[in-house]
Amino acid sequence: MHKGSRDRLIGTNPDAEPAAKYSSELQVKKETPPTFLVHAMDDNGMPVENSLLFFQEMQDKGVPGELHIYPNGGHGFGLAIGKGTLENWTSLCIDWIRSLPKK
Repeated sequence: MHKGSRDRLIGTNPDAEPAAKYSSELQVKKETPPTFLVHAMDDNGMPVENSLLFFQEMQDKGVPGELHIYPNGGHGFGLAIGKGTLENWTSLCIDWIRSLPKK
Protein backbone atom coordinates (compact mmCIF):
# COMPACT_ATOMS: atom_id res chain seq x y z
CA MET A 1 0.00 0.00 0.00
CA HIS A 2 1.13 3.54 -0.72
CA LYS A 3 2.45 4.95 2.57
CA GLY A 4 0.78 8.36 2.24
CA SER A 5 -2.59 6.82 1.44
CA ARG A 6 -2.24 4.31 4.25
CA ASP A 7 -1.34 6.98 6.80
CA ARG A 8 -4.32 9.14 5.79
CA LEU A 9 -6.87 6.32 5.55
CA ILE A 10 -6.02 3.97 8.40
CA GLY A 11 -3.11 5.47 10.34
CA THR A 12 0.61 4.89 10.51
CA ASN A 13 0.48 1.52 12.31
CA PRO A 14 -2.69 -0.22 11.09
CA ASP A 15 -3.78 -3.73 11.95
CA ALA A 16 -3.44 -6.30 9.18
CA GLU A 17 -7.17 -6.42 8.36
CA PRO A 18 -7.64 -2.74 7.38
CA ALA A 19 -4.25 -2.75 5.64
CA ALA A 20 -5.39 -5.64 3.45
CA LYS A 21 -8.77 -4.01 2.84
CA TYR A 22 -7.15 -0.86 1.40
CA SER A 23 -4.49 -2.64 -0.68
CA SER A 24 -6.02 -2.47 -4.17
CA GLU A 25 -4.20 -5.50 -5.53
CA LEU A 26 -5.64 -7.64 -2.72
CA GLN A 27 -9.17 -6.68 -3.78
CA VAL A 28 -8.92 -8.15 -7.30
CA LYS A 29 -11.41 -10.99 -7.75
CA LYS A 30 -12.55 -13.00 -10.78
CA GLU A 31 -15.53 -10.62 -10.88
CA THR A 32 -13.38 -7.48 -11.10
CA PRO A 33 -14.40 -5.65 -14.26
CA PRO A 34 -11.97 -5.31 -17.17
CA THR A 35 -9.51 -2.58 -16.27
CA PHE A 36 -7.31 -0.19 -18.26
CA LEU A 37 -4.28 1.04 -16.32
CA VAL A 38 -1.92 3.86 -17.26
CA HIS A 39 0.99 5.00 -15.11
CA ALA A 40 4.14 7.12 -15.38
CA MET A 41 7.46 5.87 -14.03
CA ASP A 42 8.21 9.31 -12.57
CA ASP A 43 4.94 9.47 -10.60
CA ASN A 44 6.02 10.83 -7.22
CA GLY A 45 2.52 10.43 -5.78
CA MET A 46 2.04 6.72 -6.39
CA PRO A 47 4.73 4.11 -7.13
CA VAL A 48 4.40 2.35 -10.48
CA GLU A 49 4.69 -0.93 -8.57
CA ASN A 50 1.09 -0.44 -7.41
CA SER A 51 -0.13 -0.70 -11.01
CA LEU A 52 2.20 -3.62 -11.68
CA LEU A 53 0.89 -5.52 -8.65
CA PHE A 54 -2.73 -4.76 -9.55
CA PHE A 55 -2.18 -5.90 -13.14
CA GLN A 56 -0.43 -9.09 -11.98
CA GLU A 57 -3.39 -9.93 -9.75
CA MET A 58 -5.72 -9.31 -12.69
CA GLN A 59 -3.69 -11.75 -14.77
CA ASP A 60 -3.68 -14.32 -11.97
CA LYS A 61 -7.48 -14.07 -11.62
CA GLY A 62 -8.18 -14.05 -15.38
CA VAL A 63 -9.46 -10.47 -15.41
CA PRO A 64 -9.09 -8.81 -18.82
CA GLY A 65 -7.06 -5.66 -18.85
CA GLU A 66 -4.39 -3.55 -20.39
CA LEU A 67 -1.45 -1.74 -18.79
CA HIS A 68 0.60 1.12 -20.23
CA ILE A 69 3.62 2.52 -18.46
CA TYR A 70 5.24 5.74 -19.66
CA PRO A 71 8.70 6.92 -18.64
CA ASN A 72 7.50 10.46 -17.88
CA GLY A 73 4.25 12.13 -16.97
CA GLY A 74 4.27 12.53 -13.22
CA HIS A 75 1.13 12.09 -11.16
CA GLY A 76 -2.31 12.96 -12.47
CA PHE A 77 -1.32 13.92 -16.00
CA GLY A 78 -4.94 14.07 -17.16
CA LEU A 79 -5.32 14.12 -20.92
CA ALA A 80 -1.60 14.96 -21.27
CA ILE A 81 -2.31 17.38 -24.12
CA GLY A 82 0.96 18.54 -25.65
CA LYS A 83 3.06 15.99 -23.76
CA GLY A 84 4.28 13.92 -26.71
CA THR A 85 3.49 10.23 -26.84
CA LEU A 86 1.94 10.40 -23.37
CA GLU A 87 -1.14 12.08 -24.83
CA ASN A 88 -1.78 8.90 -26.85
CA TRP A 89 -3.01 7.10 -23.74
CA THR A 90 -6.57 8.32 -24.34
CA SER A 91 -6.64 6.87 -27.87
CA LEU A 92 -5.25 3.60 -26.54
CA CYS A 93 -7.97 3.52 -23.91
CA ILE A 94 -10.71 4.22 -26.45
CA ASP A 95 -9.38 1.44 -28.70
CA TRP A 96 -9.28 -0.92 -25.73
CA ILE A 97 -12.86 -0.10 -24.73
CA ARG A 98 -14.03 -0.69 -28.30
CA SER A 99 -12.27 -4.07 -28.28
CA LEU A 100 -14.18 -5.32 -25.24
CA PRO A 101 -16.80 -7.98 -25.95
CA LYS A 102 -20.29 -6.57 -26.31
CA LYS A 103 -22.82 -7.86 -23.78
